[in-house]
Amino acid sequence: MAQGKLYGIGVGPGDPELVTIKALRLLREVPAIFAPCKAAGEPSLASRIVCQLDERLSPKIANLVFPMSDDEAELDAAWQAAARSVAEKLNSGIDCAFIVEGDPFLFGSFIYLFDKFAGDSNQPIEVVPGVSSITAAPARAGIPLVRGDERLAVVPAPSDREAIRRVLSEFESVVFMKINPVFDTLVGVLEEMSLLDRATVVVKATTSEERIIRRLADLKGQKPGYFSIMMVRR
Repeated sequence: MAQGKLYGIGVGPGDPELVTIKALRLLREVPAIFAPCKAAGEPSLASRIVCQLDERLSPKIANLVFPMSDDEAELDAAWQAAARSVAEKLNSGIDCAFIVEGDPFLFGSFIYLFDKFAGDSNQPIEVVPGVSSITAAPARAGIPLVRGDERLAVVPAPSDREAIRRVLSEFESVVFMKINPVFDTLVGVLEEMSLLDRATVVVKATTSEERIIRRLADLKGQKPGYFSIMMVRR
């Protein structure tokens, strides 16, 4: 029996119309779709995007629970369990898709699954890129990321103030991901560097809940939310 093929499919930042034609074709073709979620009964953004795109795909989606935890042992156990669930299908000759919001290889949870299967030369894998919030957010905010010879940095927001200062000093354009836990620190450093008016936050880009925040001082003491990114142009 031939081994099933594993597809890592990016389904974009939120607007179903941003899902690629290839992604939609494969999602309709594969018998099984897996999606990561934070808790049982809480569909991921990726699942919601796919179901909005074509509700007939919903019965094929199996949610795999990955707790929001910093405990590496707990996370590894969750990924081992997920890999076993996917491997069971693949070993039975069933093609499977693992869907993620954005792009699979840009901070995508599919990377962990890819690492577990990529070493097996008998396991066919294809990664299907998707529109990332890194490109969707500036498009929605009307902010060109880089021009000419300018340099761009895309980084998970550091908690260390010096690290924030360093990246803002070295690059003309910076996209900070995962800003929620360190938002006040970011705003503080931007104020010190006189860059607060050069920063924009986009929350849930391209979704019906999208917010574009250009006055960051108004958010001091608040958290913009999980699906938020900050763009800073010097």
